Order: sequence, then structure tokens, then C-alpha cells
Amino acid sequence: MSLPPEAQPDVSGVSAPDTWTLGHAEDAPSGMKLTAIQPLTEETYAAYRDAVEFVLARQDQASLKLVIGNYTEFRALQASMAIVFTTTKQANWPDPAQSQFHLRRILLNWLNSIRLFDDHNRARIVRTYGDTSPELNAYKIARSEIYDEGPSYRFMFELRNYAQHCGEVPVQAQIRIDSAGSTLDLHFDRDELLSKFGNWKKVKADLESGPEHIGIDTPIEETMAAVTKLAQAVAAIDMPKFKSSIEQVQDVLGPPPEDTNLRTVIFRMRTSTDDSGAEVMKMDLDPILLVQQTSADEEAAKVEVPDFSSHRPPMTTDKSTRRCQGPLNKVTHLPSESCQEIAAMSFYFPHQAGLAFLFACDQHALSLGQWAGKRFGGCFGGEAEKAETVRRMAAERSIRIDEPHGSEYDRLIRVPGAPHIDSLFGGPTPTGEAAPTSE
Repeated sequence: MSLPPEAQPDVSGVSAPDTWTLGHAEDAPSGMKLTAIQPLTEETYAAYRDAVEFVLARQDQASLKLVIGNYTEFRALQASMAIVFTTTKQANWPDPAQSQFHLRRILLNWLNSIRLFDDHNRARIVRTYGDTSPELNAYKIARSEIYDEGPSYRFMFELRNYAQHCGEVPVQAQIRIDSAGSTLDLHFDRDELLSKFGNWKKVKADLESGPEHIGIDTPIEETMAAVTKLAQAVAAIDMPKFKSSIEQVQDVLGPPPEDTNLRTVIFRMRTSTDDSGAEVMKMDLDPILLVQQTSADEEAAKVEVPDFSSHRPPMTTDKSTRRCQGPLNKVTHLPSESCQEIAAMSFYFPHQAGLAFLFACDQHALSLGQWAGKRFGGCFGGEAEKAETVRRMAAERSIRIDEPHGSEYDRLIRVPGAPHIDSLFGGPTPTGEAAPTSE
């Protein structure tokens, strides 16, 4: 960083022009003051700069951050898709094709970042240690072991090659809706993978012996763990040079000043020419003193392997998040379950030897409440979340609980001899609602 003449601090001590100098800086009311301690030879400064750059790059782990960043972005999109496609009715869905396109795009970014992580580490090790070095050989061994021992890692590694040749990552998205809830299912189709790409190498046998549908979560999580373990191996390979670089930086900078108002700096004064052609003195401050003067013993331990499965978003919206079971079908006079909005109201009424529950949004609460009250001698109702309290009380008393769906509505039986309950929703049972759409 260069400082113009008007911003230059006061300098005391011997500081030869065009020479990097070690010194101390102090903030004063009139501006920063520098005290020169000793000049650095070109060789010393070059070695110091190389050491700092290595330490900063080792601490930054930029290529690993890129993999984690793309993974996090994929998980965020996966979570948002799960919420949208499992909690709203189909008429309110975004374009599924566009959603799948973005899912595949971000997944491809993640796969490419894994390949970049591998290429970057390999190139950096060659550049730092040489292409016949023990360090490069150690990296190759660690990489091969992770590839051979991790089916998920090698699958994802070769899936990137599939995408490069076939144009996309073939992840499939399906919505499954049943009485237990709605699920966004993301998977790969084994037969599609095998038929469209012929260079799976060792992965081919894995695919042929595996399931027809390959769920996406486990391979992604295991691959992230494998990438992080490879990063740990790289940290171990770099450890001797990391320690020596830290020591080299500390040897040049020396111990921190005892006066807490002072800080160590490296600077140089040099001549320059201003716009008018006059010679002026400028100062350069070395910006790479951000390296921490700490022990290197724990550097490898900083590359932790988190539990990536803890980042897995819930893909199923179960019955604890109830959906409206309306509207009433005007032909069958039974709940059509085509609404699927989040339920605001719950109803329960006697059925056989227990209770049956029904859920409705604000729009269909009146019609469903009247239907249940007319058909089963009345019903109780309240806010949807209060249904869990009633269910718990019923369970404590060993009372049977039913949550009917589909054809079960027509088989609901009023408890024989049960007293008539005045319905909370009086009036005739509505029959004029629109027929359900194919949403």
C-alpha cells in the first residue's frame, strides 16, 4: 500500500531509500509516527514475503471454502423447494422445470468446485514442492485412498465428468403425497446414468449393484466428508513448511513491542514523480502483516469434518403440519383434499370407539365443520395446533384416534348411542362448492 506525500507519517531512525525496513508504528494526534529499527536485505524480504503468502493461503483454504459455499447454496435451494412444493397447493407452485434447472445448475457448480479443489491442491503442491516431490506423492496416495474407499466420493467425482459430456446433472425431482404427508424426493436414476455415459470407470460396478433410485442426500454428505478429509491430508502435507514459514515470519518481525501503543510494521521510502514532474518521496507499507504470529501446531486440526447430515433440510411436511382437507366435492359430498393449504382449524367428532379428526383452512372451515356436524351428530372445533392437545389427552385415556382420508370418509361410523352434539357450525350442509380441480 502506497501513501501519498501528504499522508506520510513522520519517520525517525535510519531508513535508506528503496529499502524495506522493519520498524514500529504509533498513532499520534498529528498522524502516524514510524521508528526505523533495521533494514531488510532483498533476500530476507523476499523470503519473508513468500513465507507470509504461504501461511495466508494455507489459513484461507480458498478452494475448500468454495466447495462448502456451493454445498451450502445447494442445501438452501433444496430446503426452499421442499417448503414450496410440500406446503402449497399445485396451483401456487413455481415453474417445476425452472426449479429443476436451478437445482441442477447449483449442483453442477458444487461438482465443479470439487474438481477445482483437487486441481488447485495438486497444482499448488507441484508449484511449491516440485513435480517429483514426496509431498506430491503423499497427495496422490491420500487422494487415491479416498477415491477407492469412498463410493459416494468417486460417484460424485465421475458424475462431474458425466455432466461435462452429457450437458447436465441428471437429478430427478418428484413430489410424493400420501396420508403421512408430502415429500420432495430428489434422486438419480441408475439406468439413465448407465445408458447415457459409458466412462464410469470403477463407479460402473457400484451403479450396477446399487438401487434403481439413488437418493441424493447420502452421496452428497459423504462426499463433503471425503473432501474435508482430503483437506486434512493436505494440511498435514503442508505442516512442516507451514511451521517453518511461521518461524521465518517471526524471526523477521521479532517479538511484539512491549509498549502496547506500538505495532510492528515493514515499510520503505522511495522516490517518485508527481504530475508536474517534480520528484517526491512516497512510502509503501507492507500489507501482508495480517499473518498471525501464533503456533502452527494446531493448523491441521482446524480442518474439521463436521456432520454434514445435520445440514440436511426436512424434505417431508408431515401431518404435524396439517393441510386443509376441503373443499367438499359437490357430487360425492365428501372432502376432496384438493386444497392442501395449511390448516387453520381442526375438528374432532365421535367415530366408532374413538375420535376422528378433520382439518380445514379458513376458506373451507365452515363447510367442513357443517359436514362433520350434520353427518356425525355434531363436532368440536378449534385452532389447528390445539388438535395435538386433544390427541394427547385421548392417547392418555387409550381412546382410538383416526384421521380419515380418501375412501375412509365414507366408512366413518358414528359411535352407537353417543349423545347428539350441537354443532359449532349450524346451518345446512353446503353442497354448492365448485368441484375440485386436478391440481
